Amino acid sequence: MGTWAEKVRAGAVGLGGVLVPVGIGILDEEGLFPDLAEPKPKMQMRGCEYFVEPALTADVAIIKGWRADRLGNVEFRGTAFQNQRDLAMAGDYTIVEVNEIVEVGAIDPARVGCPGVFIDAVVQGYSLAEKHDLYRLHWIKLGRLAPV
Repeated sequence: MGTWAEKVRAGAVGLGGVLVPVGIGILDEEGLFPDLAEPKPKMQMRGCEYFVEPALTADVAIIKGWRADRLGNVEFRGTAFQNQRDLAMAGDYTIVEVNEIVEVGAIDPARVGCPGVFIDAVVQGYSLAEKHDLYRLHWIKLGRLAPV
């Protein structure tokens, strides 16, 4: 997951790629990936060997936010803080699905997790209460939560 996140972050900020030590001595074994035309590129720096992993970008990125205003400024909650902004920045056209669309200025600037300049479309999804009800019903159906 870390390699993927770094490749997306590199794509988001316009870098060509990242240097990753993960898998050296394992993923570069002769014949491990016979379908590859050539082995993964590697380089050495400061006495360590790294794979050269290309940056990841996308034609379309779909991200999840909690709230957004009509200009696309997005507020996140929970684990969405970790990589949703990078995904938005790495997409040529980015769609955000949110629980709530608010008026411009309703989100404190300090809480904007992704500025609207990276968002091309805002889509209204379930409200937070509706989403919680769906999850609760699903967990009851699976028998992992007792009905109230």
